[in-house]
Amino acid sequence: MKALFVWDSEYPWDVRVEKICDTLISNGNAAHIICRNEARRAEEEVYQSVRIHRVGLPRWIPNWLNSIVTFPAFVNPIWLVRLVRLIRRHRIQLIIVRDLPMALAAVWAGRICQVPVALDMAECYPELLRAVWKFEPFRLVNVVVRNPRLADWVELCTLRMINHILVVVEESRDRLIRMGVDPRAITLVGNTPRHRRFKKGTASFPGSLKAHRGKFILMYVGYVNYSRGLDVVISALCKLIDHTEQIHLTLVGSGNAIGSLKNLVIRLHLEQYVSFEGWIDNRLVPEYITSSDVCIISHRKCSHWDNTIPNKLFDYMAAGKAVLASDVIPMRRIVTDTQCGLIYKDDDPDDCCAQLKRLMDPILRERLGKEGERAVVGKYNWDVDAERLMAGLESVLEQEA
Repeated sequence: MKALFVWDSEYPWDVRVEKICDTLISNGNAAHIICRNEARRAEEEVYQSVRIHRVGLPRWIPNWLNSIVTFPAFVNPIWLVRLVRLIRRHRIQLIIVRDLPMALAAVWAGRICQVPVALDMAECYPELLRAVWKFEPFRLVNVVVRNPRLADWVELCTLRMINHILVVVEESRDRLIRMGVDPRAITLVGNTPRHRRFKKGTASFPGSLKAHRGKFILMYVGYVNYSRGLDVVISALCKLIDHTEQIHLTLVGSGNAIGSLKNLVIRLHLEQYVSFEGWIDNRLVPEYITSSDVCIISHRKCSHWDNTIPNKLFDYMAAGKAVLASDVIPMRRIVTDTQCGLIYKDDDPDDCCAQLKRLMDPILRERLGKEGERAVVGKYNWDVDAERLMAGLESVLEQEA
């Protein structure tokens, strides 16, 4: 099989794209990626056995114009032409397109070249846009480029034409079935880790954590935007320090809510209790997680987070760490079923504080961490999901044969 992955951002890097392409290659297939090129990297290169093709204008054209013209809109003719050329030149047999922004272009390219297309629905894109409108500051540009109603229409068109869909969680699958998608055209491929990556090791306390060794360390890893609910955790922390001052919250990641959260920390006089590590190399993530006591997923309850699942939940579990999560539907289900952590009511700092107090018990944390690790070894790991991935993709080719 020669597969082309359509990715609407820069590459490298994305953990799910990497795992899917690595799985294709390890099963004897060829993997290509087409992606954006705002950074003006080489138009083509080989990275970890994957052939990368970047969509960009000549270097003499200004960066701002390159960014606008190659923006991965639902139907961008530059992307469509490049897709058709790549499919024909490399004799691509299967297209995998990540999420909705480039789905129509991928479908049309597939029809022109008579190649089947699978949609990797890591996010329910219309619901993601609704979360942007609900939680983030209003931006006029969102009326055009992040319009949920337009995304609804594109999704309906895509679902009628796509050959197969990969979803990350059962709730996303059930949503599609309610929309009329044939269950046989859906494969569940979770956001699970290669669990060997999180083998237990000695806590190294990287970055600013060295100054907080011996404290009750709370950890968040991931994007830091407004729908992640970290303001609720910081507000809970303000209440918790009345119980103990030997506590520290570390936020690892970057995003558009950083400034707002830093201002909140200052207003609540929590500067000595909260640190912002910013973006770190993904290879360092296990070190940070291993050095923590409790790992947090504070996503706000909404139609977006109720239909997807973050990588970080399974990363935390694989590292044997107790999890504290908000009560969005998929996380509540998995955390409760696996008994890997505790759940608090979304947008309720008092309940978040109460659950954190419970997690100060090291015996409870150890028990929850072991249950999470056991669940990853037995079920929630990439070895299991890689088998599902290949079975789903091979079924697409069999139907087209």
